[in-house]
Amino acid sequence: MNNPNLEYLYCESNGLSVLDVSQNPALIELYCTSNSIQTLNLTRHTLLKKLDCSSNPLNQLDLAPNNGLEYIMCNGSQLSTISLESCPALVEFRGVNGYYTQLDLSNCPALKRFDCPFTQLTSLDFSNN
Repeated sequence: MNNPNLEYLYCESNGLSVLDVSQNPALIELYCTSNSIQTLNLTRHTLLKKLDCSSNPLNQLDLAPNNGLEYIMCNGSQLSTISLESCPALVEFRGVNGYYTQLDLSNCPALKRFDCPFTQLTSLDFSNN
């Protein structure tokens, strides 16, 4: 989908196995829950504020370049790793039923809500908050 001006994409429950948003760098909100998406590349999306990728078979999510990201929901995903080290604007993280064992939220000083029950967490770092 080559639309560089697209800011809001809602494509929940469509049976998508591939979602290529590489040509949509202006995305502010992406809601792609309840699909079959295995990879999601958001490296060009520095304007992204809200992401809901719940209920997808994603196994990793690198959000390193997304400094403005405020809201992440990844409930029921198969994420084993999620990179949150560069999310200083993050206000809310919801990751119920995740497969990750550690989360580093040490550079998320704006965090107000963390909802992560029923995971395999053994390490959680909030040290700079």
